Amino acid sequence: MKNLTERKKSAFTLAEILITLAVIGIVAAMTIPNLIQSYKKKVVETKLVNFYSTINQAFQLSEIDNGQAITWEKIPKDEEGMKDWFGKYLLPYIKSPKVESSTNEKESDIKIYFPDGSFLRYYGDAGYILQYSSIGKPKGKYGVDWFYFVFSPSRGGKQAVDKNKLIIPLMNDMHNNIETIKENCGGKMTGDTGGGAYCTYWIMLNGWKIPEDYPYKF
Repeated sequence: MKNLTERKKSAFTLAEILITLAVIGIVAAMTIPNLIQSYKKKVVETKLVNFYSTINQAFQLSEIDNGQAITWEKIPKDEEGMKDWFGKYLLPYIKSPKVESSTNEKESDIKIYFPDGSFLRYYGDAGYILQYSSIGKPKGKYGVDWFYFVFSPSRGGKQAVDKNKLIIPLMNDMHNNIETIKENCGGKMTGDTGGGAYCTYWIMLNGWKIPEDYPYKF
């Protein structure tokens, strides 16, 4: 009889079980979003640094066959011209499962997909600016889904972030201090590229890690 009483005292009541489950639910609700956010940031960081390395290695290999990039013809604005340019200077030197090009009333563009689902987009009126989508979204937000890079064949001038690289994050000598870069990334500045243009550069300066005070969530 005594053992039965002791077992009853040691058993959880329904109320205690419900309270425990409620506490677990609250803790999960508080921690899971942070874990998801941290995971998404890590995915973006990994893809950005992989893209930066892969694209630059490809263009360096291309220079061996095609001469210094400063001597290459400019990237054409028309669809066929873009396909020929990238087909000559980039595609033979990277593993790309798919390439798409299109033309509409405003512009032509080309998309080069990578095995991890990300892709590079160039459109005819962009000059040397390249748009990189880390998660393969056709539409999205700059600094979260899309990141600006620039093709710098001279490895110098205003875009001289890393003189050993042909593809570098977009930068401008007029906006060369960290506070201005942060303001632009946060969308507080306007210009030909709009807010978010220098988010890539800020991440690069932070060792290709999303800064703690980054203005966007993932």
